[in-house]
Amino acid sequence: MDRSILGCTVLLFLMIAFSSGISIIPSGGPESAGEPNNGQQMALADSYTPHGSINITSNADFFNQGWPGNGTLANPYIIEGLNITADAVCISITDTTVYFEVRNCLISSESESFYDGIVLDNVTHGTARNCTIDRHHFGISITESINCTLINNIAFSNSWYGFFMNSSDYCALTNNTSTSNYYGFSLSYSDNCTLMNNTATSNYDMGFIMGFSNCSTLTNNTAISNNWGFDLYSFNYGTLTNNTAFDNDAGFVLQLSNNCNLTYNTATSNGGGGVFLGSGSDYNILYLNRFGNNGGSNAQDSGASNLWDDSVSYGNYWMDYNGIGIYLIPGSAGSVDNYPLVWDIVIPSVDNPADVEYIEGESGNSITWSPSDDHPKNYTIYRNDTVIVSESWNGSSITVEVDGLSYGLYNYTLVVTDMVGQTAIDEVLVTVVDGTIPAIDSPADFQYDEFSTGHSITWHPSDLHPQSYVIYMDGSPVKSGVWNSSSESITVSVDGLDIGVYKYTLLVADIVGYGTSDEVLVTVVDGTAPIMDNPADFQYDEFSTGHSITWHPSDLHPQSYV
Repeated sequence: MDRSILGCTVLLFLMIAFSSGISIIPSGGPESAGEPNNGQQMALADSYTPHGSINITSNADFFNQGWPGNGTLANPYIIEGLNITADAVCISITDTTVYFEVRNCLISSESESFYDGIVLDNVTHGTARNCTIDRHHFGISITESINCTLINNIAFSNSWYGFFMNSSDYCALTNNTSTSNYYGFSLSYSDNCTLMNNTATSNYDMGFIMGFSNCSTLTNNTAISNNWGFDLYSFNYGTLTNNTAFDNDAGFVLQLSNNCNLTYNTATSNGGGGVFLGSGSDYNILYLNRFGNNGGSNAQDSGASNLWDDSVSYGNYWMDYNGIGIYLIPGSAGSVDNYPLVWDIVIPSVDNPADVEYIEGESGNSITWSPSDDHPKNYTIYRNDTVIVSESWNGSSITVEVDGLSYGLYNYTLVVTDMVGQTAIDEVLVTVVDGTIPAIDSPADFQYDEFSTGHSITWHPSDLHPQSYVIYMDGSPVKSGVWNSSSESITVSVDGLDIGVYKYTLLVADIVGYGTSDEVLVTVVDGTAPIMDNPADFQYDEFSTGHSITWHPSDLHPQSYV
């Protein structure tokens, strides 16, 4: 759609707004949309590389101009880290099908430019990430494109749109910020797009515009201090969840928009009203939203067949609802919230049960919390960051059994949530201790003959959490190691000892430090008799001399003779 058609479309928006009786008085003057932030620009410029304007008109231009990458999903072409300050289109990419990413670039102009900052036209798989754009006409413009992505970009002080998208399907805008532009975000003739975690603040007119589009999703977006927060014009089959409109002239405005679902959104402190369903906005469903403290009325419905509750039990939260009966929606539709809810400004509360400690194997251990809330919804219990229970919550106490755990420390976390998503959290530490000392058998004392072999001591200790052992002989360590399990025996050889009595002591310890010992006495004896030779008998004549007997006894341990 060219600029002349766009101008007519905006004019049509305004004409319908006047005819619907909706106030469109802006909250600030138009000069605020074009006023540069010199301090921010100068601080950012120092960290970028100066570069001239970039014009890419084909896939081949990425390669011919020397941009890194090869255009695939795994290795897109990259334009990065540039400061392009020009009264011109700073980056223009058209008629491409390859993957590319423009990231970490500063796009600006010495004075207010009538050109757009970044232009993507007829591209597929294009991404702009972490870029800052100011002093241009449109900050980022995407037209006639598919599967494009904008992430973490900032557009400020542009004279028309911060972010503009036209005739571009399956695109995603995430974590972008538009501030002090004329319009914040605009998507027109663009289907199946996703806007998540974007912020529009202090834009002269609309924060978010969704026009002539189908099947798109807006989640966790915030519009603050714009003229209208969210303007949905001929926006069909859309989903808005957990978006916030605060301090705008109007919060959410639906014109000629059908079959949309609005849940968990908040419109508060908007001067001209919270949510408006204009004539021709039919078959929309709104429930579990929060509307309060808005000027004029919190809601108005001039459409047909719109539902203001889930037809079962939940409507919306109204600050001006006193808790009695139904809630009448102002407007010609005569709509009713059949299940209105009192505005819930009180977050759930939860107590803090004492930490738990028990001996491994014991039973009957549990944690009981007693949380409270006027509008409870559900609870989740985590054990060491893993969900173990997730159930609906009716406001009663919550108990979880903690038996059957092995030795160790466990973090149990309870998260309770109310109907509007407010939460309370508590943590309880569960310590499972090893309350038993190791057990050990007691092999019999024994003796063996010196120099005989094949002698050893074998113990069979047991424990749930064995760790280590040391064997001492007469107080000096002779063997140590890791004790792995109760099925493991521990053996020490006692061969090669001299004659004597030896005390072998085994000390086993578990992971807590509990220990048990056993002693075995080993006696080594002399098992061989002395060896004696047998000198021959002899005789000699009386009175002759020099006669004697000589024996040659032998023994390893001689002591005495007689």
